[in-house]
Amino acid sequence: MDVEVPKETISTLCRTIAELFQKNRELNLSLRREKAEKQVLREQLWAKKIETGQDELLEYLAKQIDKEEGRDG
Repeated sequence: MDVEVPKETISTLCRTIAELFQKNRELNLSLRREKAEKQVLREQLWAKKIETGQDELLEYLAKQIDKEEGRDG
């Protein structure tokens, strides 16, 4: 049993799929950028902690970023 699907419907579906793929790419890039920024911040916080010795607030912040990223601080 064949069903005829209008070409307009197929075109609309293809456009929608293409838009969703594009949005997914944009979100992935944004996520990668955010993770890279967090990594830089994490490294800066740890470096600052090492520089200053026992700064508990910086250590806490670095550990929070580690925790968000799923790392053990």
